[in-house]
Amino acid sequence: MLNSRDISLLRDDVEANCRTFISLCAAAGYSVLVTGSVRDAEYQQYCASHGLAAKTATKPTFHSVEVGLAFDICQNIKGREYNDAAFWVTVLAIARKMGFSCGADWKSFPDKPHIQWDECGRYTSSMILAKKYPPTMPRYAAPEVSKEESEEDEVITYEKMKDVPEKFRPIIDKLMTAGIIQGDGSDATGNGDVINLTHEQVRTLVFIYRGGGFDRKLQAVGMETAV
Repeated sequence: MLNSRDISLLRDDVEANCRTFISLCAAAGYSVLVTGSVRDAEYQQYCASHGLAAKTATKPTFHSVEVGLAFDICQNIKGREYNDAAFWVTVLAIARKMGFSCGADWKSFPDKPHIQWDECGRYTSSMILAKKYPPTMPRYAAPEVSKEESEEDEVITYEKMKDVPEKFRPIIDKLMTAGIIQGDGSDATGNGDVINLTHEQVRTLVFIYRGGGFDRKLQAVGMETAV
């Protein structure tokens, strides 16, 4: 029975974008652990019989060893692997922005940890079984930023909301109000919300927001979405 976590077993284009996805999630403040990459027929049958996949999904498709178009994830924090709502909102928004499809969006048997390349839904499991595979996934590259925004990202940390650059502050404040990101409470004096976000994390969150990646979550709490 094979259920591998090895990212290098994914198809080359999917592997490259998977690694980029992990890096973008880290920049947004979340550590992603890949819990599954490719599997064999025996493991797929095990999943179907134990409620880990639809009962009819008895043959591996996007996860197949021969295909390598899908991977499963969780948060790399013990005890918070699957129950941190903000983690899922953020990382799945990043995955969608990159062009991946997310099992969380499936109407039949939603599979939150599952991410796959199917050319935006154009390729189905039945097509994969028929050996009709999607074309190469474009290598994702984040938009270029200005010199001002990119300077010393790794050393700039915003302890409190008031420290966030004014041009980003309304968006970060909205994401905190919506519960999409969490602050660290108050400082030792009890004054103000402590957020402790790096400049790179702030910039990534703003990028996802502007791209509509948080729209569904904002709508769910009755807040205006990105314009």
